[in-house]
Amino acid sequence: MNQVDDEFVLRVPGRDPIQLEEGREAYREAIIELHNMPEDTDLAPLEWSMLLEKAANDHRRDMTATGRMGATGSDGSTYKDRIERYCRWGGSIYQAIDLGERRDPIEVVIAWLVDEGNKKRTGRSNILAQHSRHFAASFGTHIEADNCCVGLFAAQVVPLHVDEGDELGIKGGLNLPDVKGGADDNARTRKLRNMEWKSFARRIFDLQNKIRQKPKSFIAYLERSLARFHGDIYTSEDGCTAIRTEEGPVAFIEAIEFLRSQ
Repeated sequence: MNQVDDEFVLRVPGRDPIQLEEGREAYREAIIELHNMPEDTDLAPLEWSMLLEKAANDHRRDMTATGRMGATGSDGSTYKDRIERYCRWGGSIYQAIDLGERRDPIEVVIAWLVDEGNKKRTGRSNILAQHSRHFAASFGTHIEADNCCVGLFAAQVVPLHVDEGDELGIKGGLNLPDVKGGADDNARTRKLRNMEWKSFARRIFDLQNKIRQKPKSFIAYLERSLARFHGDIYTSEDGCTAIRTEEGPVAFIEAIEFLRSQ
């Protein structure tokens, strides 16, 4: 931060000076935000995604070849277009670009954390976001800026062409129990027949009020429920029934992120 002068010029020994838009203020803001965070956060580690890496490579190579500096490719593609060439995504996606001479990866991370010139600080917020689970980056040379880096964040990614459950390591389809006419099915039917539906409805009411009063109390339940997804197939807790969902675990992930934000 001390290398930024009063004219918002960043000077690093042995490198060309860089004209900043905000100067020291953006760095101070980033430092304050990091100081205000708990020493141990509950942020899950980012997972490297080979699918996002392909999309990041596409744009970084385009920038290297053409000298482009923006988010749009020379073919008119957006980062969403490039991601969707290789995978399906859920929740949210974000692209971060860094330009300039870089000799250490931490310089790229600092640039995204500070997010100088971007009042919304979307680079910083996505690095520190609960919903950021998958990440990949591509780094290379640039004819105008010396170096360029393209980073992609996503809440969820799965391959475009994959059999149900393959992305979760399930081979040969789902081995769900055949409960037609079996003893388990009869026991389940008796349980449903004997259930007190009025009490059941009251419990729904009580649970909704619990969510309204303590929304974060339901996060653990939703996280446990994610384990019951096999691709787009969602199984009951006892494993006896299954339904094919429209979105797979994406809606659950979005619900979890919403509750965390309350």
